Amino acid sequence: MQIAAAQMQLPEPTANSTTDKTSPLIRNVLPLDFSKYSVTLVSDQIMLVNITTTEEYIVYKLMNTGSEVIVHCQLENGRLFTLMATAMNGSELNFAEPYSANIINLTKKILTNYQSITNDSSLSSMIKLLETKGVNDVTNVTRTEGNLMLETINDSRGVRFYWNHAFSGCVYNEISIYFPSDKSRFAMGDLQSRCKMGNTNVDISRDQAIDIAMNYIQNYSYVAFDKNGALITVSGFNVSRESATVELRPASKNGLLYPTWRVEVPLLEVYPGHPAAFAVDIWAGTGSVLNIATEAVGADYSTDNSSSGNGFPSPSSTVGPSAQQPGFLGGICMVVSLIAVLTSVVVLKKRQLFTHH
Repeated sequence: MQIAAAQMQLPEPTANSTTDKTSPLIRNVLPLDFSKYSVTLVSDQIMLVNITTTEEYIVYKLMNTGSEVIVHCQLENGRLFTLMATAMNGSELNFAEPYSANIINLTKKILTNYQSITNDSSLSSMIKLLETKGVNDVTNVTRTEGNLMLETINDSRGVRFYWNHAFSGCVYNEISIYFPSDKSRFAMGDLQSRCKMGNTNVDISRDQAIDIAMNYIQNYSYVAFDKNGALITVSGFNVSRESATVELRPASKNGLLYPTWRVEVPLLEVYPGHPAAFAVDIWAGTGSVLNIATEAVGADYSTDNSSSGNGFPSPSSTVGPSAQQPGFLGGICMVVSLIAVLTSVVVLKKRQLFTHH
């Protein structure tokens, strides 16, 4: 399913928008030929997320004869989180240089300019890893240097670069840059501004995680309606350890990321509400259960980490997943989530969302 830019109503430029706080970021990191554009600051909104976190949403309008570009910039505590330029009405972006001729060099310039603005020494290793590729090497390959990984994806949708760190088999997202093949957009994300790593230890093995999940499911219950409309408690699930699948991935706790095992276990019988599987998230450092989610034919997991009287989650409350899934937040209209932008495609699972009642 191709994701298209959403139509948006932009606020008119404010009369007192005289301080262009992100001008160095926009003009030096965004790889456009600004000599061909007039730049207008459309809006600048700051949101206090919590006592330690502020998010700023900034919109620019770039005008050229016969074309218009909308630039969305999101900062977290003053550091870039997402930056995206979208050419409107089917036009193309005017890049500072033809990236199809030397995309590696252009990407290096973006990171180098970004490092000069942020003074982030960790970007040096990312630039160095990029330099190990040829001047126009955009083959689908993952390069590693110590704990740092650079994944390049080149297909019909465009070229994407992903820098990640891997510790004990758990991958943490860092910088992402996307060049669409139709030259209608550019996107960059810096997840380091939001997703900082905590303890990276993995003290629970894969097999131990499966054991913990199986035990948790055997003691788990949820409330649903039977065929007569009566409210019943469903428990005693028929599951098989051999059918379980396991993934190690980061999840957030108190603003930091920690490694987490996700154990997905299919159900072998039909139950009220028609759940197809359970997914149990387990802290890989301690073995404690973070949450349990249900999946039914047609959709993603409905996550439940509320506590019930027996010490296990109650299905009466659902919350969003806490795994590392950054995206555009509220405030001024962001077009799509960063992950959808950077991949330019969303694969819809052939399952329906199962909602507890």
